[in-house]
Amino acid sequence: MQIYGAIIMKNTTLIAAALTAALTSTTAMAQDAEPQYTEAKQAGTIFTTTVTGLAAGGPIGAFAGLLAGAWVNYNIEEADNAVVLSNDLETAQAQLSQTESLLAQQRQQLVALQANLAQSETLTAQYAQQMLDQLQLTMLFKTNKSDLTDSAKNRLSLLAQYLTRNPEMQIRLDGYADPRGNADYNLQLSQARIDAVAQQLYDAGVAPERITSQSHGATLSSATKGDYDAYALERMVSIELTKGDNVSVAKMNYRK
Repeated sequence: MQIYGAIIMKNTTLIAAALTAALTSTTAMAQDAEPQYTEAKQAGTIFTTTVTGLAAGGPIGAFAGLLAGAWVNYNIEEADNAVVLSNDLETAQAQLSQTESLLAQQRQQLVALQANLAQSETLTAQYAQQMLDQLQLTMLFKTNKSDLTDSAKNRLSLLAQYLTRNPEMQIRLDGYADPRGNADYNLQLSQARIDAVAQQLYDAGVAPERITSQSHGATLSSATKGDYDAYALERMVSIELTKGDNVSVAKMNYRK
């Protein structure tokens, strides 16, 4: 019995020495990185429970201590994982808050851009109307005539420059005549007036596909018979600028 007890003590001493060496190695690794810290804690737990088991019950107690240590290690790992998850959640919440802040800033910028766009469209319409108001000073057609005066040509050139700077603009031309003469002649005369205005715009660089037209002759005349002043106002070509889905931007009349 004494010999058997000596053998047990000797084995116990060897196991304790081996566990001590394992703990020392694990502790050194724990100093290098955060994930290894959990392993060091687990190794320490195994060592403690195993040594306790050895003291209490020899090799059998050591085995029971190893099982207890494994259970404790599981709980240690779960606790450390919970800390990591908590840190990850805080980081994600911070990133979400930052993203929401950036989205709010972008929404404000979008509102500002929309306001600037609306203001720009308003200024464009005002500028177009001012241009047309200047052109309205010229009376373009005499009785039975479709010729443009030099002044009218110069003003149409200015309009063409505006249209070149605003390629989204489309142009509609409507030609009219006073009620004197037959219907077919008045239609031809109003078309000739349209052609004169359109050709001037073509020559100034406006693409033909941007221009649409219609000749009305005297069908829309409202002048009283013999009212020559009213007749003069009906010898005209109406120019309308449109944008997008035929949204009218500005409209004016060429007369004479």
